[in-house]
Amino acid sequence: DVNIVVLGDWTAEAVIEAIDEAQSTPEDDVILLDPDLYSDEVLDLSNVTITVEVDYETSGAISILSRGTNLEQLDRAQIKANECDPVFDFVVGVIQLGGFDFVDVNPDVPVYQATTTTVELVDSTSVVTQSVGMYDPDGESVFDPSENYSATKPSVPTNLSANDYALLFVGGYDSSSNYERYYIELHKYFCKLVEEFHVNPTKIYILYANGKTSKTEFATKVGAKVFAATGANLTSTLGEIADLMTSSSHLLFWTFDHGAGTPEDRKDYDDYLCGWGSNEYISGADVRDALFQIQRGYVTCAFTQCFSGGILDDIFDPDTGKLRSVKNGYANGYAGSAHFAGGAATNHYEYSWTGNTPGSDVYHGYSQTFLKALSSYSKGLNAFAYTERNEPYSVRNPKNGGKTYSLNQGSYTNEREHPWHAGESFSIFATTTTQPAIRQLPTPTNAREAAKTETTITVAWNKVDNASEYELAWKEKNASSFTVVNLSSSKTSYKLTDLVSSATYVWKVRTLGDGVNYSDSSYTTLRTVKVRQKLAIPVIIVKQEPTTITVAWKAVANAKQYVVSFKPVSETTWTEVTVKGLKYTITGLSPDTLYNVRVRAIGDNVGFASSSYTNARVKTPAPPTLATPTNADATAKTATTITASWNAVPNATGYRFIWKNQSDASFSDPIILSASRTSYKMSGLDANATYVWKVLALGDGVNYASSAYCATQRDKPQQ
Repeated sequence: DVNIVVLGDWTAEAVIEAIDEAQSTPEDDVILLDPDLYSDEVLDLSNVTITVEVDYETSGAISILSRGTNLEQLDRAQIKANECDPVFDFVVGVIQLGGFDFVDVNPDVPVYQATTTTVELVDSTSVVTQSVGMYDPDGESVFDPSENYSATKPSVPTNLSANDYALLFVGGYDSSSNYERYYIELHKYFCKLVEEFHVNPTKIYILYANGKTSKTEFATKVGAKVFAATGANLTSTLGEIADLMTSSSHLLFWTFDHGAGTPEDRKDYDDYLCGWGSNEYISGADVRDALFQIQRGYVTCAFTQCFSGGILDDIFDPDTGKLRSVKNGYANGYAGSAHFAGGAATNHYEYSWTGNTPGSDVYHGYSQTFLKALSSYSKGLNAFAYTERNEPYSVRNPKNGGKTYSLNQGSYTNEREHPWHAGESFSIFATTTTQPAIRQLPTPTNAREAAKTETTITVAWNKVDNASEYELAWKEKNASSFTVVNLSSSKTSYKLTDLVSSATYVWKVRTLGDGVNYSDSSYTTLRTVKVRQKLAIPVIIVKQEPTTITVAWKAVANAKQYVVSFKPVSETTWTEVTVKGLKYTITGLSPDTLYNVRVRAIGDNVGFASSSYTNARVKTPAPPTLATPTNADATAKTATTITASWNAVPNATGYRFIWKNQSDASFSDPIILSASRTSYKMSGLDANATYVWKVLALGDGVNYASSAYCATQRDKPQQ
């Protein structure tokens, strides 16, 4: 029931007097200002200060009802409160009752439809009681849930667990943001904990909205404790639980929307869990400090709200995956003996997504998927891993690419999440006998090293029947955390890339089940593999001749053999030669030609990988030039002939002889003579003409180049 105060007088004095009288009632108050009920005048409250005595514990919302009233003027009224901070925490907007119209509505003030239009408006300061439910035009719950969802009490079993506790936190922020699905989610979690896991309702603590709604009777009527979702209550509740827990106790701490943070920004800003009220921003550090009151037992934290990774990273270091404890080397960290595991729906700079339509696939976001995982996985880390692979918005889900990423990181993408988890492996509940039977898949066999290079290692294992996926974890031997990769059931090998030459790595693999019929296997024994060491590059010495290049090098440790490759610079195809020794002569080359030459050391492909090439650019020299023929002379003449002769040139393959009439412009075509010919007879000459001639020695073009011509000789036939 809501008490509606109708103020029909429009004087400021009457308004204040009526408010004072309305505050004497103990029930929740909705103050309806209607100065235009009996007059065309408009009440201007812009310069009036109205002090309202509102008790946080007993009062609900202050709303404004108007007909023909300028709401912008009303919004400027200064409404203060003595007992709450501030009163606007409770101002939920405007309730519009039937027959009243709004003019100049401030767009920042939400307008909600009432469930009834039969409200009797009476004279000034009179009070009538009328049932008014608060719903927005789209039909979603603003504060109390819709009547079409039946939040029934759970069936409480007789064999309740003595060592299980639960804390369920749903802040809602305010009545316009506390959606019906949050309430539905709270109810589902509560009933599952009681009915399936036999958690005693008296050991379940609920922090929901303002803690006063009657709609949580499904929990209070079976003994659960319900409080307002505030930071102070979170601290005090966890303090009470801490006092009750023993070393055998287990606590499930679950949070749902909303969260506050900075989307898309990777800087480590503070992130918050939103409680009930515009000032209830509970920082990750405050959540951590409240949680660390617990000194013993086992604690599983499931943070499912937006920016939840920013809460989890105050408890676990995402760089190491370890609890921020003194034991793990964190100064001023947790010093108790309790064990912690935690999962977050997002990294610290992205939203958590869920849908609006109950029953649809996207409606089942991280929180719904984790709720499902509870039925199949007794250990928290396994349940978190299942949730990350199966919730609709996770990029780790194979339907979204099955991507891997560092803890609390990942590229921001709209309607996608990068969930992560950390901590120790232990059971979520002390009592797990009520969980349905599920077969654990076998661990993959024959885990082995299939191939490797100096920067990669391919690992492999045998196929496991009924596997949904495989999860491979690997790291450099001394690294603090593993890189985790999820692979489809059809893949039984994986290549580790970008490795450091000669470094040692460890890896393990396990089979992942569907979470319904099969659970995940344990990991294989940690296997150690070493990347091949890359051999040193050979140091070479090169000697070139006109037709040969000799390459020599120093021995490279652990090399089995060497490969020498060469080609002319102008060509693309290499000639390769395998050499056992430390020297090789390349033959059959062209003189005066530029060549590429390279040498590499070859490893055994087990412990040692082949080296890189040593590259050289070498030019073969031109061959030596033959001596010019000497003693060139005319040794015999007739009236029509001249016989020219010269001394033989060593290594010549022949001679080129040319001659002409001195008056002619050009020489005759060259006459090629064999190496044994050292003379030539010019015939058919004119007795009165002068003739010129010269000769050169021909080389083979490989070992010797041809000589220059001898000096030009001039002779006349015999007179």
